[in-house]
Amino acid sequence: MSDVINELIMRTQRRGRVTSIVITHDMHTARKVADRVIMVYPVARLQPGESQVLFDGPPTELDRCPDRRVQQFVRGEAGERLMEMRQEYEDSQMRN
Repeated sequence: MSDVINELIMRTQRRGRVTSIVITHDMHTARKVADRVIMVYPVARLQPGESQVLFDGPPTELDRCPDRRVQQFVRGEAGERLMEMRQEYEDSQMRN
Protein backbone atom coordinates (compact mmCIF):
# COMPACT_ATOMS: atom_id res chain seq x y z
CA MET A 1 0.00 0.00 0.00
CA SER A 2 2.86 2.40 0.69
CA ASP A 3 4.00 2.10 -2.94
CA VAL A 4 0.52 3.19 -4.06
CA ILE A 5 0.80 6.26 -1.84
CA ASN A 6 4.34 6.90 -3.11
CA GLU A 7 3.10 6.77 -6.68
CA LEU A 8 0.29 9.22 -5.92
CA ILE A 9 2.79 11.64 -4.36
CA MET A 10 5.07 11.39 -7.38
CA ARG A 11 2.17 11.90 -9.83
CA THR A 12 1.09 15.00 -7.95
CA GLN A 13 4.65 16.33 -8.08
CA ARG A 14 4.87 15.69 -11.85
CA ARG A 15 1.52 17.36 -12.60
CA GLY A 16 2.37 20.69 -11.08
CA ARG A 17 4.97 22.60 -9.21
CA VAL A 18 4.13 21.58 -5.66
CA THR A 19 6.04 21.20 -2.47
CA SER A 20 5.33 18.02 -0.55
CA ILE A 21 6.39 17.33 2.99
CA VAL A 22 6.37 13.64 3.78
CA ILE A 23 7.16 12.51 7.30
CA THR A 24 8.18 8.87 7.36
CA HIS A 25 10.38 6.27 8.99
CA ASP A 26 10.31 4.21 5.80
CA MET A 27 13.61 4.59 3.97
CA HIS A 28 12.16 3.11 0.76
CA THR A 29 9.59 5.91 0.67
CA ALA A 30 12.18 8.57 1.51
CA ARG A 31 14.49 7.44 -1.26
CA LYS A 32 11.66 7.13 -3.79
CA VAL A 33 9.77 10.41 -3.36
CA ALA A 34 12.22 12.85 -1.75
CA ASP A 35 14.43 15.44 -3.36
CA ARG A 36 15.70 16.38 0.09
CA VAL A 37 15.83 14.41 3.33
CA ILE A 38 16.11 15.95 6.77
CA MET A 39 16.76 13.61 9.68
CA VAL A 40 16.32 14.93 13.19
CA TYR A 41 17.24 13.44 16.55
CA PRO A 42 15.15 13.67 19.74
CA VAL A 43 16.12 16.76 21.73
CA ALA A 44 16.14 14.81 25.00
CA ARG A 45 18.87 12.53 23.63
CA LEU A 46 21.23 15.28 22.44
CA GLN A 47 24.40 16.41 24.14
CA PRO A 48 24.55 20.11 25.12
CA GLY A 49 25.12 22.26 22.04
CA GLU A 50 24.54 19.38 19.63
CA SER A 51 22.36 20.08 16.57
CA GLN A 52 19.05 18.28 16.30
CA VAL A 53 19.51 17.99 12.52
CA LEU A 54 21.65 14.92 11.80
CA PHE A 55 21.30 14.97 8.02
CA ASP A 56 20.08 17.48 5.46
CA GLY A 57 20.61 16.61 1.83
CA PRO A 58 19.55 14.50 -1.13
CA PRO A 59 18.61 10.86 -0.51
CA THR A 60 21.54 9.78 -2.69
CA GLU A 61 23.91 11.09 0.02
CA LEU A 62 22.35 9.17 2.93
CA ASP A 63 24.71 6.23 2.54
CA ARG A 64 27.71 8.54 2.69
CA CYS A 65 26.69 10.40 5.84
CA PRO A 66 29.39 9.90 8.49
CA ASP A 67 27.01 10.15 11.46
CA ARG A 68 26.63 6.65 12.95
CA ARG A 69 23.06 7.40 14.08
CA VAL A 70 22.06 8.15 10.50
CA GLN A 71 23.78 4.99 9.27
CA GLN A 72 22.12 2.85 11.93
CA PHE A 73 18.71 4.23 10.98
CA VAL A 74 19.25 3.92 7.22
CA ARG A 75 20.41 0.31 7.60
CA GLY A 76 17.70 -0.60 10.11
CA GLU A 77 20.26 -1.49 12.79
CA ALA A 78 18.59 -0.97 16.14
CA GLY A 79 20.93 -3.10 18.27
CA GLU A 80 22.70 -0.21 20.00
CA ARG A 81 19.45 1.64 20.71
CA LEU A 82 17.82 -1.52 22.04
CA MET A 83 20.72 -1.97 24.45
CA GLU A 84 20.34 1.66 25.58
CA MET A 85 16.61 1.13 26.15
CA ARG A 86 17.28 -2.04 28.12
CA GLN A 87 19.76 -0.16 30.32
CA GLU A 88 17.29 2.70 30.83
CA TYR A 89 14.63 0.18 31.84
CA GLU A 90 16.95 -1.58 34.26
CA ASP A 91 18.02 1.75 35.77
CA SER A 92 14.39 2.77 36.27
CA GLN A 93 13.62 -0.57 37.95
CA MET A 94 16.49 -0.07 40.39
CA ARG A 95 15.20 3.41 41.30
CA ASN A 96 11.69 2.07 42.04
